[in-house]
Amino acid sequence: MNRNAKSRFLAAALALSLGASLGGCSSQGASSYAQAEAAFERHHYRTARIHLANLIAEGAADAETHLLYARLMLEMGDGISAQSAISRVPDKELDGAARSEMMAHAHILQGDPDQAAALMEQIDAGSLSEQGVRMLVWAHWDLDTLEDNADILAAGLKKYPKSAHLHAFAGDLAIAQGNWSLASEHAAQAMAADPKNFEGLLLNGRVAIFNGDLKAARAHYAAASAAYPDHALPIANMAGLDLDMGNAKSAAKVLKAGMGKHPHFPFMLFQKARLDYKNGDFAEARLALEEAKPSYQNYAPLGLLSAKVEEKLGNRATALRELDRVNAIDPGNAEARALAAKLSGA
Repeated sequence: MNRNAKSRFLAAALALSLGASLGGCSSQGASSYAQAEAAFERHHYRTARIHLANLIAEGAADAETHLLYARLMLEMGDGISAQSAISRVPDKELDGAARSEMMAHAHILQGDPDQAAALMEQIDAGSLSEQGVRMLVWAHWDLDTLEDNADILAAGLKKYPKSAHLHAFAGDLAIAQGNWSLASEHAAQAMAADPKNFEGLLLNGRVAIFNGDLKAARAHYAAASAAYPDHALPIANMAGLDLDMGNAKSAAKVLKAGMGKHPHFPFMLFQKARLDYKNGDFAEARLALEEAKPSYQNYAPLGLLSAKVEEKLGNRATALRELDRVNAIDPGNAEARALAAKLSGA
């Protein structure tokens, strides 16, 4: 089974939502390490980055500053900047295992899970910290080999039974295997371990959607957004669920705030296109879809919406081409087949 999309999407989501819109992030005014650390601990990553960038620009960055910057870049999904910052931290400030864990994380974010797994496998399996197990599991997830190495995850959960991160991975693996009951168990355990764990909240949202409880799913995503205010994905998910529940007014409010912070985040653009289509703003919907498409080449719902938009704009041939793509991705899509039949007979 191909599970790579999940990890790649999350990494890209964080990098796009937190990095691309920052540009030059230094600002006027004094910054201190304490301010940066406080912002980091509150998950206010944009603010933390501004303070750390100011310290670095002022030449006031010591090893502790570079280490925090590396941790921040990992949370923001920027593996390249994280690796660069790690290299500036002396060995005496970052021991071998911890350095390997951070480097493994950076490699994963750069799309190199082989190197990440190699780093973690150099450490005795029984000596791996919770973070070390997490990195090894994540690497196998991206390599699409976690199912064959499920014993690593099982051993990690046995050693760290209250790890929200590992329960979230176990839940995602269960979903990939079609075992939603087991996924639900791990989702509950992730929340019991850490009610504000980002991946645990996302997992609980997916389980709630599967169970048809869209209000509960939205609540999970709202909690994720409250705990991680600079992350785009929960906001886009909230807007999408508002649309699914027929609450266009709430979706518009959520999207106004979300687009203000994350104007180029692909899934946010997709939800904006859905709202534009609903409101009859077909040209605006097309603009949003065209920007989102490069990140969603194999996402049937986007292709179907694009076809519907082109139909409304009178572009029958373009709509049919979009439907051909949807059929290649999802041959059983009844709505796409019905629209294709309608346009073919026009």
